Amino acid sequence: MLQTVQVYVSFVTANIPMNFSTWHLEFEQFSVSEGLFLILMGGVLMILLGLYLENVLPKTYGARKHPLFCLKCKSCKKSQKTFNNRPAPDNDIEFETRYLKPECFEPAPHEIRSKEMSNEILKVANLKKQYENGFKAVNGMNIKMYAD
Repeated sequence: MLQTVQVYVSFVTANIPMNFSTWHLEFEQFSVSEGLFLILMGGVLMILLGLYLENVLPKTYGARKHPLFCLKCKSCKKSQKTFNNRPAPDNDIEFETRYLKPECFEPAPHEIRSKEMSNEILKVANLKKQYENGFKAVNGMNIKMYAD
């Protein structure tokens, strides 16, 4: 930006008017048009960087996105939504863990599984909470609660 201002000042001191026909003239291998282009590209880059950091850095409220969120495919998001929108059948024991990787959860012990078979549990399937402004606090959560 400083070099662009120096080129502009050198043209003004040489009594060369700045308009569209003269902004391509070079002074010390640099022109005002090149400087304006670089300023514009720097501004666009800063806006994109700001939008990216707004989505990735932690905030007081809301969830932050994964650092590579802009590289995810849209069809992957659609398939996740269809899983969350499917109601779970009453007799489906694996409804909580069907779409999770095995290393992400610990299965219930056999004693607790026997309570599931005799329906001694509280089971909530596909729980959702969306506020009037569109914010989704809970989207498709499945819970099982066991009595002592």
